Amino acid sequence: MKFAETLKKLRKGKEFSQKKLAKAIALNHTYLSKIENNCRQPPSRDKVILMAKALQLNPVETDNLLLSSEYAPLTPPNDSDTFSQIKKINKDRWIEAKKEMADFLDYIRLKYVGKNPYPDNALLAQYIYSQIKQKGIKVLYEAVSKSLAGAVVIYHKKILLSPIGKSPLKGIWGIPNGFLNLKKGDKTPRDTAVRLLKECFINDVRVKIVRELTEVGGPLEDLDTQDYFARLGLIPPIFKIFEIRLEGLFKLNNSQAMFVNVEEVDNLDLPIHALLYQILASYLNDPRKIKKIYEKGEETLRLIISKRSFKFDMGEFSKKRINRI
Repeated sequence: MKFAETLKKLRKGKEFSQKKLAKAIALNHTYLSKIENNCRQPPSRDKVILMAKALQLNPVETDNLLLSSEYAPLTPPNDSDTFSQIKKINKDRWIEAKKEMADFLDYIRLKYVGKNPYPDNALLAQYIYSQIKQKGIKVLYEAVSKSLAGAVVIYHKKILLSPIGKSPLKGIWGIPNGFLNLKKGDKTPRDTAVRLLKECFINDVRVKIVRELTEVGGPLEDLDTQDYFARLGLIPPIFKIFEIRLEGLFKLNNSQAMFVNVEEVDNLDLPIHALLYQILASYLNDPRKIKKIYEKGEETLRLIISKRSFKFDMGEFSKKRINRI
């Protein structure tokens, strides 16, 4: 990958604007813009290192950025014996780090979940999630706190919607979504999205993943889940949503899913997921419809939180979020 593409991907991943990065390294904003558009050569090696420091890149990311600009990495090459030793140390540290993260999330769960979900959890979730995204521990967090995956399927201008089957969100309609489940063969969020989608059909439908909508540069890159999960008393999971295409013949399981015209979702007489308005925003041109879907989702969320069993259900649900394997 070229320097321009590498820099742009890392910058967006750290939620840095071009202006913010340019100011941090005392570089002309226009010049930086031209670098990212492949109109200028990479700056000096020292400047690239400054970029890495400003973006708070980890050693691997820093070396990748340097290599993409054809500069020598900061980490010197190791002989095979040294590498084997480092690999073992890193593996031990990874296991220990996962335990530490799991213990931390357990502590947060016991202290906050079901006690006073909002606004205390909103502030906590916002802080923790910002640290995860900026401090380079997203991979660790994702390994411990099970990822959430969803599937967006558009067929003849209709979107596939499915009801959630478990408390506390049982009966709420949204895109097929759920947490990664190792017992059901999920190894990645992609596997989860495909599995949940196939459960909506009677036959063994063939599917193809078109793209990840929540990746950097995708239409759902800025999907805001913090407020929603904080109000449920949860620290936000990593939510990955994939656009998936159906191939060949299929037979829908009408008790598990339905296709709804995108333009008519706002008129559904069913409880809908509070995040659905954000997902549909790129498919709808009418802001009034988006607002109506938002309001319906908010009403659904209020009804969930007002249930007597809500705190108990959320407490039981949150215990299953921590993955110590």
